[in-house]
Amino acid sequence: MLISFSVTNFRSIKETQTIYLSVDPKLSKAGKFKNNLFKTGLKSEAHLLKSAAIYGANASGKSNFVRALSFFNSMALRRLDRGQILFEFDPFVLNKENKSKPTEFEIDFIIQKTRYIYAFGFDETKIHFEKLERFEDEEKKLIYEIKLVGEELKENFTQLFEGKRDSIDAVKNNKNHLFLPSNVSSDGNKFLNPIYDWIQKISSATRPANLQSTLDWISRREENKIKTLELLKACDLGISDFAIKKREFYEGFFEGEFFKSRSEETKEDLKNHKEVTFTNSGGYPLDFNKLSDGSKALFNLTKPIFETLENGDVLFFDELDRSLHPDVLKNIVRIFHNPNLNKNKAQIVFTAHNDILLEKKERILRHDQVWFTSKVKDGSTELYSLSEFEDVKKSDNIVKKYREYDFGARPFIKDLNY
Repeated sequence: MLISFSVTNFRSIKETQTIYLSVDPKLSKAGKFKNNLFKTGLKSEAHLLKSAAIYGANASGKSNFVRALSFFNSMALRRLDRGQILFEFDPFVLNKENKSKPTEFEIDFIIQKTRYIYAFGFDETKIHFEKLERFEDEEKKLIYEIKLVGEELKENFTQLFEGKRDSIDAVKNNKNHLFLPSNVSSDGNKFLNPIYDWIQKISSATRPANLQSTLDWISRREENKIKTLELLKACDLGISDFAIKKREFYEGFFEGEFFKSRSEETKEDLKNHKEVTFTNSGGYPLDFNKLSDGSKALFNLTKPIFETLENGDVLFFDELDRSLHPDVLKNIVRIFHNPNLNKNKAQIVFTAHNDILLEKKERILRHDQVWFTSKVKDGSTELYSLSEFEDVKKSDNIVKKYREYDFGARPFIKDLNY
């Protein structure tokens, strides 16, 4: 369960910006939006939000939070061989100072009623620090911290960590590797593995899954097809059924030079290449390429949506509303809020432009689920929540206020005069 994610000095994000899925204590946990949150089993952070939406103008930096999460994942899960250096440093570049400062990530999360905070900072050549903490009886306690002082690594492995591993020597004199992914034990380390495994449950996407990935997922279980078809029907696409089969190649294809000259990975993909045919409500067959862009997008969204729900994962998705009708967007978000469909405390954070979710009659988001991004004077991104505007009431027309620039996060469009 994700509590918050913080980013510093990454792309358009200069100063530390944090998105929270914790509940604003000023807002009620009951009423119309009671299904928008779930209980964690903890005294502090007793409830968390199931979703959060980020709105902002083009080039305001909202997509960079999805990219940052992807970047965090790739580093926190990257298990490198000794001596291997693999950094992709992408700091804020609109001033000289930040080019020489580290990028920093921090994630606050819960695993089986225990709260952890994991953070690290890095530049293009080395790790600057790494820290793991956990809460015991509401008190934050350090598990380990590694930081670069000058050119020397300083380590602090507390009693909480000692005894969990036979050795911590792997970290010594290693400025290029994070300790966590480098020391996850293949035999099931009882301490580090749960942290590593939970981070694997966070995913990010800038577009729906590709068709082959979707078809492979649907083909694994009949239940996946049933869920997909139910969603397509619920969104009124005029599709009554679909069938998946392996692609048929011409006789001798697999003995030909084209196939033989491919890589082993490509050969395997070709052997397992699938095709899908849809049946519309009138009984006519349709190839995938005959569908509208919105229908294609929704079909390929089924994999990340239902995998996230089934596994209780966290999904960051950029421009979830791309090619989708506003009512379809609303239906997807409602799926995550539905306790009968979201039984495993899955969460989704997404960016969007369509403001139907803010409509007074249509609104399905609490104030603390709505976030905005704006550019400040130096060109950097600022992230803030609707709940920070204390003068905004539940009865207010949020869309009207948003369109009148009460919250910023909108472009100032000018007429062209040639």
